Amino acid sequence: MNSFKALLSLFVVLCASLSFAQNQAQQPKNSHQNPELDCNYPYTGQLGTPLKFECTLKGSESKETQHFILSSRQTVKFDRKTLDLRNGETESFNATVVDTKTGLASVIIGEGELEQEINADVGFKGHLKPTETTPLDFRDWRTMQVLLVDRDDKPMSVDLDQFTMEVQS
Repeated sequence: MNSFKALLSLFVVLCASLSFAQNQAQQPKNSHQNPELDCNYPYTGQLGTPLKFECTLKGSESKETQHFILSSRQTVKFDRKTLDLRNGETESFNATVVDTKTGLASVIIGEGELEQEINADVGFKGHLKPTETTPLDFRDWRTMQVLLVDRDDKPMSVDLDQFTMEVQS
C-alpha cells in the first residue's frame, strides 16, 4: 500500500510539472531563440533533507550573467539566495523543505519569462477520492472529479500554484 501511495505521489508531482511544461510550450515565442533554464532535480525527497538542484542556462544570446532569485510558497531553506549563470553554465543549489501542509512543495527559480516552478514530493500526505463511484472501464477515459483528502477523508488544500493531473485506468 505504501508503494502505491508513493507511486501516486510521484504521478501527481509529474502531472503538475507536465502541465507547467505544456503551458510554457504553448506561449508564443519570439523569432530569435529564447533562453531556457534547464534544471535537473529529484521528484521526491524527505521533509528536512536537502534536495539538490542543478540548473543550466541554454540558448541565451547575451554574454551577460543572468541572476535567478530562489524562492518558494512553503517554508524552504536554500543554501544560497540566487543563481548567477551565463549561457551554457551550470550551477547547483540545495533546497530543504522545512514545512508544508500537504507534503508537496514548490521551488521557484527566477522571475518573469525565465521563471521556473518545480514541484517536489517530500512526504505527500493525501490520497485521491472519487466524487462518484461509477466504474471506469479498462482503456476508457472520461472527465471526473476527485478530491484530495487526508487519512480522515477530510478535503485538503494544495499549497501549490498549479495542480493538474490526468488519471488513466
